[in-house]
Amino acid sequence: MRNQCFITAAFLVWTMFQCARNDFLVEAFVTSVFRTKQHSLNNLLMVNLGIHEEALSDKRWRRRPQGLAMTAFRRRDAKEPRVESDCPDLFDLIVVGSGNGACAFLQQCLEHNDKPDLEVLVLEQGEKYMTHLNDWTKSYSTDSIFRLHNAVTTSGIPVLSGKAFTMGGGSSINYTMIYESSQWLAKTIGHTVEFWDKLKEELSDLFDRPDPFAIETPFCKYIQEQAVTVGNYAKATVKHMTANIPSYQDQLGKQLYAFPTQFNEHGQRTHSGVSLVDWRDSRLTLRLNREVRELLFDESGDNGDSSTCVGVKVTNTKTGVIEEYKLLDGTGKLILCGGSASPRLLMRSRERFNGNTNIGKHPIGSTEPKLTTSLVKFNPTKEGYYEDGNRDQIVLGFFEDERDTLIAEKAIKENLKLLQSLGLEPWGPFKWILRSITQIPYQEDQVNRYVEHFATKTLLSQQHLAGGCVFGKVVDPGTSDPLQTGKVFGSTNIHVADLSTVPLPRVSTQMTAYLIGYYVGHQLFATTVERQTIVDQAFLASSNLELMT
Repeated sequence: MRNQCFITAAFLVWTMFQCARNDFLVEAFVTSVFRTKQHSLNNLLMVNLGIHEEALSDKRWRRRPQGLAMTAFRRRDAKEPRVESDCPDLFDLIVVGSGNGACAFLQQCLEHNDKPDLEVLVLEQGEKYMTHLNDWTKSYSTDSIFRLHNAVTTSGIPVLSGKAFTMGGGSSINYTMIYESSQWLAKTIGHTVEFWDKLKEELSDLFDRPDPFAIETPFCKYIQEQAVTVGNYAKATVKHMTANIPSYQDQLGKQLYAFPTQFNEHGQRTHSGVSLVDWRDSRLTLRLNREVRELLFDESGDNGDSSTCVGVKVTNTKTGVIEEYKLLDGTGKLILCGGSASPRLLMRSRERFNGNTNIGKHPIGSTEPKLTTSLVKFNPTKEGYYEDGNRDQIVLGFFEDERDTLIAEKAIKENLKLLQSLGLEPWGPFKWILRSITQIPYQEDQVNRYVEHFATKTLLSQQHLAGGCVFGKVVDPGTSDPLQTGKVFGSTNIHVADLSTVPLPRVSTQMTAYLIGYYVGHQLFATTVERQTIVDQAFLASSNLELMT
């Protein structure tokens, strides 16, 4: 029996080694992005040019001392959140979640709010404050940090779709940095392209990322050369960058984009959403291991058809104790930044918002199918939805429309030569094992079978979901009145500032999620300061005019 176990273990190790020989092929599948437009397929290959060569080759990447990690974090950020003590009785703002949207929202709130006794409570379901420093493989493999949604297709096939449970959200796990196009944002939310370009510039400056073209590695150079010569892609260019972070370009087809790194030479993440916020700020109170279960409402009926949230009911996931946190009467605001938790919380109180049936809808952004990654990320043609009830299930319409199959097949076939050029095929027997399990194609005539297998047996999806609280349907886009931005229709003081306010972006969601939180915070706080400055200047000008006359 012992010999059998040893042989089995040795076989698995050797299989993984052979798979590693093919890592260029797998990585190329994972980082390839495809989209359609007017029934013609345009392809986008995103290549991360930001990882230092030393971090890829040096053993320090794998055995960095934890003490060094702690030192690097303290030196660069030196931020300690206020936790578990001196908790105020009432709060001006209760922010649910501390992910991408929350961090960008908090940055704007704290920078532009001059109220001396401001009290902001941040409720985070996760427990790891130092997750920010993990490399992405460690974060993905830790169940207390990265968990799966209860997501299925309409036929009941499970869909791999994850959610982060940590400060910084997906930004403490993922590493891709690219914005959705300003044209897409203008069409989806409102405002002008120039408006979104300006917000991107402000937010990108806060990240202070290095020029990815200045630290290009041999690995990235090789990827670019193959993409240009074999795949017919256009090289990445600085023209698509805003303060060293790229934006997707609607008018371009097969285009490469360069990501800046978030890591130092030891493989430690030094910049994520956590870096945007001064967690030592005395106006902040942070509660970890807190799952918001219920919104509390004013029952006086003094607000007409609109409901006013007065607080939240929370479960301490460590102790099981139920806690309640309250908002200041008349001025307090609840800010939902919980990702998929945001529509869930609103659905549980749907009757409070005039029974809005758009809450919980999972839009895809357009009627055109989009294949965002042929191996693990696929955005279906049909809209999905969050199920009512206690199961917290999300139903996604994968491959319900045959266009999904056609687009998947075409996208892979058009890029198969490029993918093959990026690495070596596994040795014969191991190639057969891989194909038996995954049906991964190595020839064009194998693609259709792979897509069929993918659709019915191994369906995977985006690591992030979007939608459920969409601008214009569930929340106010803020185009008419900035102070209404993100406010839930039918409420007086509940706002949403996360990715659930938009359809699923066509590229990696991280920077768009930041931008949504930044946008809501900017509208609620920075715009107020700008307006007051204009009023003060006008008053001063009129006073000077009276003195002169």
